[in-house]
Amino acid sequence: MNVRGHGTSWLKKQRAARRAGTLTPNQAAALGAIGMQWEIPSGWARTRQVTARRRASTPDPASPTPDHQSTPPTEQP
Repeated sequence: MNVRGHGTSWLKKQRAARRAGTLTPNQAAALGAIGMQWEIPSGWARTRQVTARRRASTPDPASPTPDHQSTPPTEQP
């Protein structure tokens, strides 16, 4: 869940309520069902997550594509 602006304080309140134990299990489940990110990494942890996501979604340029796969050379007599 990536919300900027006015929703960020609401998100912080929901996280605080969960930590305090005042968020009901149904509320936590509903928020989890829509992709609530309960723990927000900071610093290097966040950078590693972003990098890993980018690598996973970007094809490796060193890998041959199915149309251009290299074939081993054949021996000629």
